[in-house]
Amino acid sequence: MSATKEHLAVELASRVVGALRVHPRGAELPLVVPRTLEELVEAVRAAHRDRLSLVPLGSGSKLAWTRAPASADLLLSVRELTGIVAHEPDDGTISVRAGTTIADLRAKARAGGHWCTPDVPNPSRATLGGTLSLGLSGADRTRLGPVRNHVLGMKVVLADGAIAKSGGRLVKNVTGYDLHRLYTGSHGTLAVIVEAALRLFPFPESEAWFEREHSRFDAALATALAASELPMRWLSLSLARTENRWRVRARLAGKTAVVAHEVGVARALLGEPLGRDARAAELADAHRDADATTKPRFARIACRPSRIADVARTLELERGENAVTVEPTIATFAVELSNDARTVAARRPALHALGASLHLVAPDSDVEPFDAVGPELALMRRLKDKLDPDGTFARGRFVGGL
Repeated sequence: MSATKEHLAVELASRVVGALRVHPRGAELPLVVPRTLEELVEAVRAAHRDRLSLVPLGSGSKLAWTRAPASADLLLSVRELTGIVAHEPDDGTISVRAGTTIADLRAKARAGGHWCTPDVPNPSRATLGGTLSLGLSGADRTRLGPVRNHVLGMKVVLADGAIAKSGGRLVKNVTGYDLHRLYTGSHGTLAVIVEAALRLFPFPESEAWFEREHSRFDAALATALAASELPMRWLSLSLARTENRWRVRARLAGKTAVVAHEVGVARALLGEPLGRDARAAELADAHRDADATTKPRFARIACRPSRIADVARTLELERGENAVTVEPTIATFAVELSNDARTVAARRPALHALGASLHLVAPDSDVEPFDAVGPELALMRRLKDKLDPDGTFARGRFVGGL
C-alpha cells in the first residue's frame, strides 16, 4: 500500500467496515461507510487531497451495471445516511437522505396519504441515492414519467468535499439551474448524492390488476398496444415472458369511481381483473420484483414506439426462453441474457439501424456495456473536467470512459 493510501486508511480507520469488490471484474477495495454527512465530507476531502479515487454507492446492489473503473482506491457508501429530513403532506413533497431505502421512503409517503415514485424492483435493497445515481425509473413510469422529472432538489458532495445544493424542497421554491437532474443518472461520476427532495402523488383509493396470456409475442404486443390506446391512464402496462408464455399485465389505480369505470372499459380487451385493491398491489409487487432487470445478466433496449416489433424480431424474442419484460408505452425492453452476451452485443449495428440503444449488464463478460456516444460526449467530458478535474470520482465506469 502506498504512503497516501496508508495515511487515508489510518485517517478513516473508524469508518472502514470491510472490503467489497468494486465490480465482479474489478478489485476488492476498502469500504468506507460514514455515519454522518460530516464524516462523508471528511472522507471525500481526504481522497481529494491525497489524489485517491473513490466510487460512491448506496447498498452496492448495482455496481455491475457499469464497467469496472480504470483505477479506484476505495468505495464510499451512503447507506448509513438515512431518514426523512422533511415531509410536507399538504404540499406533496418529501426530502430524504440518500441511504434511505426506497421501501422505507414509499412507506413514509404512504403514511401521509401519498404515492412516491419510482416503484423499482426489490425496494428494500435499493437506496434513494443509488436509484437516483442510476436514473432508475420504476414500473409506474407508464403514468408518472421518468424519476428525474420528480426530483425537486438535491444536496450533493462535490469532488473537493464542498457541499452543494440545487433546487428546493417545495415545488414553488425550485429555482436556478436544474443541476439535480444532471446528477440523476450520472452513475456517481460527478458528485455524491446525500439528500434529495421528491414530488409526491395522491395514494390511490382503489386498484385493479389484469393479466392476459398469449402463446406468441406478436399477439401479446397487439393486445398491449390496444390497451395503451384505451381512454385511461394505466399506472403500469407491460408484457412479459415467463415459462415460455407471454402475459400482458396492466395496473389501474386511482379514485374508486374512476377505477370502477376504467375496469369496465378494459374488461372487453383484458377480461376480468385478476386482483382488486390489496390483492392487485400484491400481484403488482411480485411481478415487479421478478422483472428481467433483476436477473444477474440482462440487456436493456430503448427504441421508438413504432419500432418495437422490429426490435423484437432483431432480438429473435419468439425463439428464446429467457425472461423478457417489454413496456410498450415507453418502448423499452429488458431481456435476460443467456451464457454468451456476445450474441446480443453482435446485434448492436442492427439495433442502431432501427434507432434503438443497447445497455448490457453482463458482469462476467468483457463485452462493452454501453453504446458509443456521439457529439454529446464532448460536453459530458467538459462537465466531468469542470466538476471533477482531478478524478476523485473514479473514471472509466460510465459511457465514453467517464
